[in-house]
Amino acid sequence: MQIGRHSDAHEQWCFWQPASTPSRIIKTRGQKYRHTPFILLTLKSKMNIREIGFFERLEELARSQPETTALVCENKHLKYRELPEIIRRLLNGMLEEGIEKGERVGLLMDNCNEYLLLIAAGFRLGSISVCINTRTGIDEMKKVVEQTTPSFLIFEEKYLLILKD
Repeated sequence: MQIGRHSDAHEQWCFWQPASTPSRIIKTRGQKYRHTPFILLTLKSKMNIREIGFFERLEELARSQPETTALVCENKHLKYRELPEIIRRLLNGMLEEGIEKGERVGLLMDNCNEYLLLIAAGFRLGSISVCINTRTGIDEMKKVVEQTTPSFLIFEEKYLLILKD
């Protein structure tokens, strides 16, 4: 299980991604809450809990902290205000290509902001991101693609030669 925490003057929140279970019931002060991966909880004063989704929280951050840096990769910085629009554009592109909920989408890219944003767009769509490790050998990459049978593959141009073989 991965757990993250954040706090500022107004609120505290935490999120978790269950390692193996698709959803689970958490009991808090006699109440039951159903949580799925990447659900964000905002804990207000007096420990009142309200459940919000990942994308709702991202929209909140885009409104409340638009100029705060959200992602950094090499020399490219993205602010919170930019993330919802980029994710929407990627999501629309995926829909235009015919990707549907539940389909596997292979990602053959180096670590970068776009990689994370594509995973977020796929999560929003409901597709399954198949992250192919670019640090493995060509044979291993091909094996992953053969075993996972993604219906769509997103890759950087430098990996085109690998895919042609």
